[in-house]
Amino acid sequence: MKSLGMLCLLTVYGMSFKYYLEPYTVTEGVDCFFGLYGDATENNGGRVVNTCYVESSEGYVVIDSGPTYQYAQQAYDAM
Repeated sequence: MKSLGMLCLLTVYGMSFKYYLEPYTVTEGVDCFFGLYGDATENNGGRVVNTCYVESSEGYVVIDSGPTYQYAQQAYDAM
């Protein structure tokens, strides 16, 4: 059973995708990640969206969190 659990974990981690996100400051307190041109594919991980973070006194307001949880996590980490 432990082997099955490890296999599942390795499969999930093996499917991770590095988006190479770089925030662009639009104005003070507003940063965006601009998507790639074209259709969403397996090669680009669906990175065809524009995601923006607006800083507030209590955290961030996110406009379009992206195509996957991994994208959202990597964008948040880049902020």
